[in-house]
Amino acid sequence: MQKFNRLILRRILKYSSWLLKPYDNYLVRKNDITINKPVVFIIGAPRTGSTILYQLLTSYLNLYYIDNLIHLGREIPFISFLLSKKLYKQKGHFSFYSDYGDTYNQGLHAPSEAGQLWRKWMPEKEHYIRKEDIDEKKLRGFTAFINALSNKTQLPVIVKNLYFSQRLRFLKEASTNCKFIYLKRNPVYTAQSIYVARKKNKPRVTDWWSVEPSNYNEIKNLEVFEQIASQVYYIEKQIENDLKLFNTNNILTLWYEDLNKPTVFLDKIKKFIGANYRSKETPLPNIKIQNYKKISDSDFDQIEQEVKKLYGNKNL
Repeated sequence: MQKFNRLILRRILKYSSWLLKPYDNYLVRKNDITINKPVVFIIGAPRTGSTILYQLLTSYLNLYYIDNLIHLGREIPFISFLLSKKLYKQKGHFSFYSDYGDTYNQGLHAPSEAGQLWRKWMPEKEHYIRKEDIDEKKLRGFTAFINALSNKTQLPVIVKNLYFSQRLRFLKEASTNCKFIYLKRNPVYTAQSIYVARKKNKPRVTDWWSVEPSNYNEIKNLEVFEQIASQVYYIEKQIENDLKLFNTNNILTLWYEDLNKPTVFLDKIKKFIGANYRSKETPLPNIKIQNYKKISDSDFDQIEQEVKKLYGNKNL
């Protein structure tokens, strides 16, 4: 029933957008005012714990995010944002389950990766965006929407879509106060988790899954374990290179392995963002770190060997 209702709402928002889009554009222009609130991007390789971090922050800290309702109305995102704001006020969602980043089964107020929304302003084919790839009109549209959200809420805005990990040069050109939470994990377990995700979500384990680094064409035909280790390594390498474009005070690097101490995590991020708690009365979830062997010994050993070739013993 929940899925059926979601489909009906999606159709209503989509097919009414042709009439409402001019008003949506007007509202964005009206509210396109740069304020001194940060727009925080969670970045990192896939399977580093970014979704549970996103859920944790949007439940307990007083900041704004794109929920599933806004994403359902992505053709008219500002009107959909106003609808969500009216319905949910500043309540936390307190949902901590996802299916590889998909939170739709957790309700309309659960935080969304909003991939199809962000693609309105991003190149379709290339995951990594160079400065020469940037469309100035789309850049202005993205910046105006983000500024309008910040201005209307007067709160920090947080975004979790790991494709932004390869789009930092685009964000550098946007006239927004960007901050970054760079989440890392022992790369052996990151690679193992990507391997498991491929087995679950793709017809063949050799099929690519999730974010492509800038050298995707060079590594896409490698043997599967070497390819996955390279995916993790080169995504992180590109992130660390592109983060040099930003002030170090706007970058916070954290480790997945420390997520089992959510109070420490939240206090550190709260200070970094400049946000307040929604409420400290709601108990924090018990986050279980998933760093253990989930595949056969031989597959795990091959992943570990390929990761060590790239990282050495660093971060292992």
